[in-house]
Amino acid sequence: MEVLQPSLRMPMRVVLTAAHCLPKIPPAMNFSYLEERTYEKLLGPLGSKPTVWGECFFVDPVADIAVIGEPDSQELSDQAEQFRALVEAAVPLSLGDCPAEKETAAWMLSLEGEWFRCTAQHFGGPLITSKGKKPIQGGMSGSPILAADGSVIGVATTSSTVGWPKAKEESGTHPRPLCDLPQRYLLPKVGSKLGPRPRGRSRTVLDRPLILLAKKLRAGA
Repeated sequence: MEVLQPSLRMPMRVVLTAAHCLPKIPPAMNFSYLEERTYEKLLGPLGSKPTVWGECFFVDPVADIAVIGEPDSQELSDQAEQFRALVEAAVPLSLGDCPAEKETAAWMLSLEGEWFRCTAQHFGGPLITSKGKKPIQGGMSGSPILAADGSVIGVATTSSTVGWPKAKEESGTHPRPLCDLPQRYLLPKVGSKLGPRPRGRSRTVLDRPLILLAKKLRAGA
């Protein structure tokens, strides 16, 4: 996803994933040592061994969501360059939302790299998925959950499966980025400075054009 750098107010790309994908949670303080919030060999292209370092910019272990950004470019210049190369090669996705208290079509990414259909809804809190064509499996954590318009409405984290595959009673609860991320990680409306409005997107997506890169990134499982 793209967020604004606080000092330059310029967009920069970061990775959105599940908090439990992180090797460890940084200490609960607003100032910490670089090594306490930087992870070695955390990221990599989908299907490849993780080799790229990343720094934890934000984590909420309750909602199970985390933002991973570029390592310190002064202390870890080579690692920062590798991170930039990885995210620039990824395909960005816009962040959206699904209607409250109403089931809507959604898609999840399987371990085989194939999208499968499910339904999604929320009641003001986490995203709830159900009726999936495939079960949610270990290793899918951190992957995006897409709405029908291709926008990201959740990040895969947990599931509960009963009697699969006969009963097909599968459901899961997942963080909703628009609900669980701080306001500073949401870009302002698309305008003249950021380019023209894209066509064929809902107002929710246009008003908060957060970019998720998890489609082609792997951040553990």
